[in-house]
Amino acid sequence: MSTDIKNKTAYLLGNLYVNDDTIEVALVLWASSDSYIYGKLNMLINNGNKAIIFSYYNSQKPELSDNEKMNAEVPIRFSIEKPKEWKSGDVIRVMYINEYDTKTFYELTSYFETRLNKFGYREMDDEGHKKFNAGWNVLHPGNKVFDAGGETPSRLPRFTKRDGIFTLMRR
Repeated sequence: MSTDIKNKTAYLLGNLYVNDDTIEVALVLWASSDSYIYGKLNMLINNGNKAIIFSYYNSQKPELSDNEKMNAEVPIRFSIEKPKEWKSGDVIRVMYINEYDTKTFYELTSYFETRLNKFGYREMDDEGHKKFNAGWNVLHPGNKVFDAGGETPSRLPRFTKRDGIFTLMRR
């Protein structure tokens, strides 16, 4: 995949571009299979910190959880309406979840808000991610999320990975 790589994390690389009215997301997500695709679900959080969240899932078997060895590049491309106060140079946390169900995706809004409030724009390692998810699951047993080191999911996929920290760039 050809892209100008300005930002990179363990599972996510690419760029976020800001235009007058939109944010263009141009990322590559590392997944366990090239059957994974962008799920067409996304949202912004703008609560003092800024985040973009999106979903992805396995197009062949949507119920599969993306918890195997990462060896495929999944292009993630979409535009989203730009909040007035977002501008070039802003730092944005990008979070994502392996989930195909629209209702479930939006039910997890408070999970993403809590994660953004806890970590702000600090990098999160795998251990921090696992601890955060474990704490969330204790407090929200009816709205759990999962990661590779957690319990076996009873409701797949709801699988999360570490976030990416990106800087908005003018196109």
